[in-house]
Amino acid sequence: MLSASGCFCFASREEILDAIVEGMGREQILQGGAIIANRDTPLPERLAGAVLTLNFAGCAGVEVLEQMNKPRNTLLH
Repeated sequence: MLSASGCFCFASREEILDAIVEGMGREQILQGGAIIANRDTPLPERLAGAVLTLNFAGCAGVEVLEQMNKPRNTLLH
């Protein structure tokens, strides 16, 4: 959560991970939209590309999922 001073303040580890996942999801949706909007690519390839952008297994997604699945973060589920 952004405070009045412009700093992010989180009450718990769960809030931090929620914010990370939300930001990643937002970015992936924007990427998927850009792929769909590219009319130079055939529709089946655009659909496949858009679906692949929703995969959290790429980039930092692996680390986030590993953190979420640690026993100490069981309240996230």
